[in-house]
Amino acid sequence: MLAFSLRKQFGHGDQARHIELALQLAPAEVLALSGPSGVGKTTVLRMLAGLTAPDHGFIRFAGDSWYDSEQQQFRPTAQRALGYVFQDYALFPHLSVRDNLRYGQRTRNERAVAHWLELMELTAEAARLPAQLSGGQKQRLALARALIGKPKLLLLDEPLSALDAPLRREIQQRLSVALREQPTTTILVSHDAGEIIRLAQRMVQLSPNQPARIGTPTELLLGQLTPGRCVLHAELLALLPGDVMTTAVLSVGHDRITTLLPPAEANQLRLGQAVRVELNGTSATIVQHD
Repeated sequence: MLAFSLRKQFGHGDQARHIELALQLAPAEVLALSGPSGVGKTTVLRMLAGLTAPDHGFIRFAGDSWYDSEQQQFRPTAQRALGYVFQDYALFPHLSVRDNLRYGQRTRNERAVAHWLELMELTAEAARLPAQLSGGQKQRLALARALIGKPKLLLLDEPLSALDAPLRREIQQRLSVALREQPTTTILVSHDAGEIIRLAQRMVQLSPNQPARIGTPTELLLGQLTPGRCVLHAELLALLPGDVMTTAVLSVGHDRITTLLPPAEANQLRLGQAVRVELNGTSATIVQHD
C-alpha cells in the first residue's frame, strides 16, 4: 500500500501556489490526477519519485519509508523501485529499442525483453534507434521500459497527450493489458476524461489553492447520475450560427461533441468558457459554470 501526506509551496508573489494532498492507495490501484495546467500535478509525481523535495510530510510504500520530514528521512530516486514515464518519453537516443528496455531492468533477463517487445509489438523495431520510431512506437517503448523493471509504483505524466485519438485509445488498451498482467500501483496525470474512466479506479481533481476533490472518475467527471441523465464538463470551442439553431462545438477531454442551441442561449456563451453539458435522453443542455 502507498500512503503519503505531502505539502509543497511553489511559485512566487501573486503566482505562489501550494499543494496539500494526503492519500492511501491499495496495491495495484490506478489513481488519476487531473486539474488545470500549473496546479501541481507533475510536482506531485516528482515528490513521489524523489525528484522534488516536499516542504513537509511523508511517503511510505508497503511500510517502507521513502520520505519523512519529521524523521529527516529521504530515500533517493534510484532506491524507490519505481517507473516514471515523462511527457517527452526521455528515451536514450543513442540506445536501440532493445537496449532501452535492457536499461530499465534491475537484473538482465532477455526473456523479459523479448516478452515486452512482443506485448508492445516492437519486435521488428528492436534494433532501431528512438529517432527511427513513430510517436506511437516511442510511447509503447517508454511504457515497456518503465514496466520491465517490475516497479512497485508507476508514475505516468500525461504520456499519451501528444497522440491522436485512435492511437491514444490503442495505447490505453495496451497499458490496461500490461497493468492486468503485471499489477502495479499507478498514478496517471491526464486531462482526458475517457482515458481516466478507462484506466483509473479513483481520481483526484486539483484546483489552485483549493482542497483536492477525491472520488471515482464517474462521480467527479460525470456528476451525480440519474437514469437517462449524465453531466459532462466541457470547454466551448466554437459557435456556428445556422438558419434556425446555433451549433456548439465542445471539448470533453480530447474528444469533440456538438449540440444545437437556440441563438438566444448561444449569445450568452463565450469561446473558451468552461461549461457543463447535461445529457438527458436525446437532449443536451449547456449550463455555464458559476
